[in-house]
Amino acid sequence: MKKLSIWRFGIVFCLIGCLIVVQIVVNRNRDLQINMPGQFALMGYTPVRIQNGKVYQYEADGVWKDLEVTTDAKQILSGEDLCILNRDGSLYYDGLIEIDLDSNRNFPLSAGHSIYMKQKVLAINKEEPFAWLNKSLDLVEEGNLFLLQSGEILYTLGDEYERYSLEEKPIQLSESYILTEKGNVYVFDIVKKRWGEVVPTFECIYGEEDVVMISSCSTRCLALRKNGTVLSWRQEKNRETLDVKNWKNVIAVEQGFNYGIGLTSEGKILYTDYDLVKTEEIKKELSNWSDIVQISVNGGCIAGLKEDGSCLICKIW
Repeated sequence: MKKLSIWRFGIVFCLIGCLIVVQIVVNRNRDLQINMPGQFALMGYTPVRIQNGKVYQYEADGVWKDLEVTTDAKQILSGEDLCILNRDGSLYYDGLIEIDLDSNRNFPLSAGHSIYMKQKVLAINKEEPFAWLNKSLDLVEEGNLFLLQSGEILYTLGDEYERYSLEEKPIQLSESYILTEKGNVYVFDIVKKRWGEVVPTFECIYGEEDVVMISSCSTRCLALRKNGTVLSWRQEKNRETLDVKNWKNVIAVEQGFNYGIGLTSEGKILYTDYDLVKTEEIKKELSNWSDIVQISVNGGCIAGLKEDGSCLICKIW
């Protein structure tokens, strides 16, 4: 009987040990899911990252150069010019050209109008701190979203900025998609009705309360769930979404214009797009990547940050 009791005790002890290990892994993955958005990006084809509040650029010789542009960065956005949100809610943008606001406000879709809208949002930012941006200020167009620290969503409508308050607290924006604190996903749209009436809408498209990260490009979006699986959406009705149903153990996602990538807890890259021939081609190249801890996309460029601090680049266009 004593031997049997010892044997049972050993089994219980092993089970407890396994549960502890599993919990450590789950917690590690959850931390990565929460912390990865906004920490690594592409400026053109050049990787940039945030480390201890400072912004670094990856040089051709493999060295990270301190850009000395901000002291406490929170979010860095992919684009052509350096665009940073600081923890105090202030914005840094490297691509602004000063123009006369009044003479350029009535020309939608023009370069002058875009500059006008940039200057206007930066003027608002001087008065109110921001909490998140949906994309770089490179092209401010109708439908751009900005999350204020007050919890309100600032959106562009014509040559004005309007405000909206969701019933749920927003925590992340990506293009026209919004992730809330509860883990639900909303989509923003501007509906143009007859006689020129324009109506902004905020619709809940996912209410299962288990999404931890979103990534969108144009009307397409990937959403990462707590269990490591991924969802794909498109705003256009009856249009094909990316095939991500077999993705597992994912800890980060990035949506490109017509492709998507995922980072697994093993440091490997998952890839999918709408062209099966291209998919297999790029999958083969990305299969050689390992020990990846952060990912980013910009246009047709995919970047991966390795554990040792080096970067890998894949240009798919």
